[in-house]
Amino acid sequence: MSGKKKQVGASNVDLRASLEEDVEAFLKKGNKIQEIPSGISGQVSVAKKAPAAEKKAPAAEVKKTT
Repeated sequence: MSGKKKQVGASNVDLRASLEEDVEAFLKKGNKIQEIPSGISGQVSVAKKAPAAEKKAPAAEVKKTT
């Protein structure tokens, strides 16, 4: 963002024009806009995940030699 504050009483047309200028400046700097699929969140979950069931290799058979 350009650091501009939303003007009190600014019309939607003015705000849209300001946003368009900001996006154009962002892209001119070489930055890219990534489209995120619907349903994806940028928030990091703070909930603990259930531990995954560990897969254990089958125990090797031990043959007694006598």
